[in-house]
Amino acid sequence: MLTATGLKRSELGSDGRKLVRHDGKQVLVIAQEGRLFAIANRCPHEGYPLSEGTIGPGCVLTCNWHNWKFDLASGAALVGRDPVRTYEAEERSGEIFIDFRDPPAAECRTRALRGIEAAIVDNDRPRIAREAARLERAGFDALVAKPFDVGILEKNAAQMAQS
Repeated sequence: MLTATGLKRSELGSDGRKLVRHDGKQVLVIAQEGRLFAIANRCPHEGYPLSEGTIGPGCVLTCNWHNWKFDLASGAALVGRDPVRTYEAEERSGEIFIDFRDPPAAECRTRALRGIEAAIVDNDRPRIAREAARLERAGFDALVAKPFDVGILEKNAAQMAQS
């Protein structure tokens, strides 16, 4: 469900971006290379405001704190490990609309479990902590996890470590 932001493309700053706040979320709207993007304003690594980042060729945003780089279209981390949240954005009659809805909890849970698996293989303890926090926000209590879920996690981590 796209929501009107009251923001027009013509109101984007000289650098083609503007921060939008909606229901406690900070979303960075970016017009770059003829396209419109909307991403979470906080770097998933340590929370630095991405609105202060640098936009480079190929629609890549660099967090100026630790040099993590993100593809604006997909949110994929090109340098770093955690992707940044993206939002569907669309322009209608010059006004920018954004879908501010959160992904379903099951999708967030699956993504966090995959992140934990990769972090275990990389022995990346800070990422394990970040992914555990994401699991909790998705309503998953690791202290009362179903053995089936934990078993899958351990099995997949062991397989990844062997390959």
